[in-house]
Amino acid sequence: MARSRGRQIVAKVDDNGNKIKGKLSIWIKKNPGRLYFDSMVEYEVWKYVEDTKVIKMDDKITLELFTNIQTEEYKAPRRTKKAIREGRTDKQIVNTTQQNIEYTPDYYLPDYDTYIEVKGYADELFKLRWKLFKLKGYKGFIVYSLEEFKNLINELSEK
Repeated sequence: MARSRGRQIVAKVDDNGNKIKGKLSIWIKKNPGRLYFDSMVEYEVWKYVEDTKVIKMDDKITLELFTNIQTEEYKAPRRTKKAIREGRTDKQIVNTTQQNIEYTPDYYLPDYDTYIEVKGYADELFKLRWKLFKLKGYKGFIVYSLEEFKNLINELSEK
């Protein structure tokens, strides 16, 4: 749940449009198999598509944006009294594995080969993943409301 100046901006929503109160993990255990959404806007888009069947949409396709890679990193020594007494203060270069970065857009429109991300709030981590997503050459759009989504679908249909 995102907060700005103490206010709640985005809350998880169930498949009936009700805000999920408490921990999501507890709600999932109590409601196996039910859908939940990261924001009310995401729910509204899903509901619109389900009700109107205006487009064919797939959801939850995971894309790999960055693969594992071995790198060397500088590791500063621990500066404890014991390490200094024993002379273990040499700087070291160590091998490290950088973990892969995956991204799961909200929806995929196979007819247009386009990904749709519905956002109630975009944090810094999302902005980084979106940049990597674009650098990999994927075609995608971010929408912040149901109206923006409808306009986007109209524009894609006209092309």
